[in-house]
Amino acid sequence: MTRGPRIVLLGLLLGAAACVHAQERPMLRHSTDAELWLSAGLEWKPFAKKSGQVYERKFYRRFRVLGEVGYRGNENLTSSKLVYTMAGLRYRLTDFLRVGAEYRYNFRDRYTSNSHRVDVQALVTVKKGRFDLDYRPSFQHDFVAPVRYRTLFRNRLAVEYDVPRCRFDPHVSVESFTALHHTGNRLIGLRYEVGTGTALDKKKRHRVELAVRYDRELGLPSPKHRWIFAIAYQHEVKKR
Repeated sequence: MTRGPRIVLLGLLLGAAACVHAQERPMLRHSTDAELWLSAGLEWKPFAKKSGQVYERKFYRRFRVLGEVGYRGNENLTSSKLVYTMAGLRYRLTDFLRVGAEYRYNFRDRYTSNSHRVDVQALVTVKKGRFDLDYRPSFQHDFVAPVRYRTLFRNRLAVEYDVPRCRFDPHVSVESFTALHHTGNRLIGLRYEVGTGTALDKKKRHRVELAVRYDRELGLPSPKHRWIFAIAYQHEVKKR
């Protein structure tokens, strides 16, 4: 077994363990909400090969700059939760492994202070026939007052299927959220997703994603369960 499938298998085991552990915890009284998430992203290869140039440095070929703006609404889609901007970097180490970092700034409502955070992540992708397996571990730190968990380890596993002669490829995923704290690490959330996506042009520079997510907070006072309806648009400025 090569290194890529081994890492994805490890992600499967971690995700399964998180789900089992979550079922062992006592259920607390929770509230349920519906949220709408909208986003538009940009991926750019800043060091494009010049016209007539034969050789391109490997770093330039594998390096990407990312940008995104997004909106999130809650209270059953009737109220604005936040607007955010994100900037990031990504580098492809191998055919199946990418690493990156992101910075996000959140503009919240007038009753809540704005916040910002950083993420460091890896993405392992393995293709098996018409299936794409993605495993994404990430480390997230929010720069907020220490009245809630600020540092999280996120563990996401996704499977996408390439349907023959169909423009829309369905996918499913599960993600766990583990709080890292001096009093002990603990699982505080699970997110399940089903969705689809398609390219809007032949060169696949424009893409749209549609998804429904179910978010569950675990082991927190007054935990929330969320139904999330997500629409995302992605534009790639320069194909490799």
